[in-house]
Amino acid sequence: IPLDVFRLHILRPPAVWLAWAGGAAALVGWAVTLLAVWENRFATPNVQDQTARGQQVVDTGVYRLVRHPIYLGYFLMTGGQALWLGSIAAALIGAGVYLAATLARIAIEERDLRARLPAYAAYARRVRGRLIPFVL
Repeated sequence: IPLDVFRLHILRPPAVWLAWAGGAAALVGWAVTLLAVWENRFATPNVQDQTARGQQVVDTGVYRLVRHPIYLGYFLMTGGQALWLGSIAAALIGAGVYLAATLARIAIEERDLRARLPAYAAYARRVRGRLIPFVL
């Protein structure tokens, strides 16, 4: 972000309203992430078997809207912070790279969850959005 803002100037800086919207998106993303971690005691930074801990599908709270709310929160923070700090280019590049990497990780994670948690397939049919509610 600083490289673009102070040196490269790839794209014009965002309008003030867009920068503030980016800051708001980053705050919402942070809140969604914290809420998702609080609601899901099985949330971990890596995919791991937690059947010994009684792992089950969490389908309440933000998990009713999207299957991977933590990743949604990170996505909002990634693009929102870049806009807030003044770089449309960094927002587009950062959000695009994050989106591609996250969709690949979601595919791996969901394959594992479907194999270990029989209720996950029904949950996936009920909650269609993996990352963005009703869209993706």
